[in-house]
Amino acid sequence: MSINSKKLLKISLVYAAGQILIQVLNFLLLPIYTNKLGVIEYGKISTITAFTGFIGSFLILSIYSGLSRFYKEEVDKNKIVNTALNFAYLISGVMLILMCLIGKTFSKMIFNFGDSYKILVIIIVTSILGQITSIYTSKYSMEYKALKVSVIQVSQISLQFLIIIYLVLKVNMGFMGVLYGQLISSIVVFVILTLIEVRNFKFELDKLLLKNMMIFSLGLLPVNLSGWILTLSDRYFINHYNGFGDTGVYNLGYQFGMLINPLFITPFLNSFTAYKFETYKNSNAKEEFKLLFRKYSVIGCFIMLGISIYSKFGIVVFANKDFCNAYKVVPLILYSYFLYGKTGYYALGLQIQNKTYKIGIYMGYAAALNIILNFLLVPKLGMIGAALATIISYFLLNLIFIKSSHKYYRLDLDTKYQLKVQIVTFALYGIYYIVSLKNIGLEKEFIINIFIMISYLFILIKINCIDKDFIFNNTVGLLKKRIKK
Repeated sequence: MSINSKKLLKISLVYAAGQILIQVLNFLLLPIYTNKLGVIEYGKISTITAFTGFIGSFLILSIYSGLSRFYKEEVDKNKIVNTALNFAYLISGVMLILMCLIGKTFSKMIFNFGDSYKILVIIIVTSILGQITSIYTSKYSMEYKALKVSVIQVSQISLQFLIIIYLVLKVNMGFMGVLYGQLISSIVVFVILTLIEVRNFKFELDKLLLKNMMIFSLGLLPVNLSGWILTLSDRYFINHYNGFGDTGVYNLGYQFGMLINPLFITPFLNSFTAYKFETYKNSNAKEEFKLLFRKYSVIGCFIMLGISIYSKFGIVVFANKDFCNAYKVVPLILYSYFLYGKTGYYALGLQIQNKTYKIGIYMGYAAALNIILNFLLVPKLGMIGAALATIISYFLLNLIFIKSSHKYYRLDLDTKYQLKVQIVTFALYGIYYIVSLKNIGLEKEFIINIFIMISYLFILIKINCIDKDFIFNNTVGLLKKRIKK
């Protein structure tokens, strides 16, 4: 099925709508986390979440990535899905056996608080179920069934939301209630998807398909592990040097910084994954990619600026005074995710040529730099140091991808355009920051921020980065069409 950039934008909006709903539910839990659990227990949740990301980086060898890469090329779609599923079940069984054999010893090394083995069991089982579910959602994504993917994800988070509220508020289970909520919701979604797809399931394992998927997926294992280091390992550094309290504060700021992920980065990358493998052979593909990433920069910077200048209001609403310093890291986290999203563009040549092992190597360089920078910066700068370490690492990664990937597929970097958009964004945030230091009150800040957001669009029009059609035809017009439907 062919797809153009307008349809891609529609798909992205569907993904964005689903991610927004998910983020709304997650944010509604923040008052429970910050007030009911407190800074220390919320810090523990942050540390557990970081380890969950580590486990998820290599469970079932990320076979769903290989599925996404070769799904379009395979005639028998059920065969490639069944091969991925059966392999996932096999590897999951091995992981569970290892957990029973060495789990108790291993858990005590990771968590320095009670119920460490129980926590490890819950984390591993939840992660396995989540990654098997990802095989199904990857299949739907490659078929451009954005609504179906979004419904699955929103339903799981909604169920998780209700269970956590009950277990934390009614049963008083503390942070363990959060873990059980994640586990139960994962079980329910896994069972439902398995029953829905059972008519297509067979016990088959195609060796050639598995080999191709494994080559691609194994090349991404270092990528996933490096990604964990770049995005989650900083909690361990902050906890080590500053304790669970600062870890909780940092994690709250991180939650606001991560808003760009569900609002923009994740929907964009979800739709771009299928789009790039379908489009790169076209004669005008490079021009299409350039225009697409102009939109990425303009929309991404607009969202980044908006979250940065309004994050203080959100922190006041969702948290108590113990978390008041969380807003300081929000702009830095936002920019690191913005840079992360660009890797999907800059690494295109490596992905097309199945050179994913190189992506892993390069991300390993960035991860190593991140660890070094965390050692150097966190003791001196605390949370700010951790955020700066992530930005510097992603910036280096982008440069490496540009140099290496372009050997296989040269893209128009459009550097001058990209710099102009980012300079405008940074300058406007600088104005906001100066105003915020005056302590003029949240009401006045709110009004000034509206003018800052309007100024962003006005300046970009004046310097010929966008025109009025970009705003009204691509955004407002598209929303109107969807409302009419």
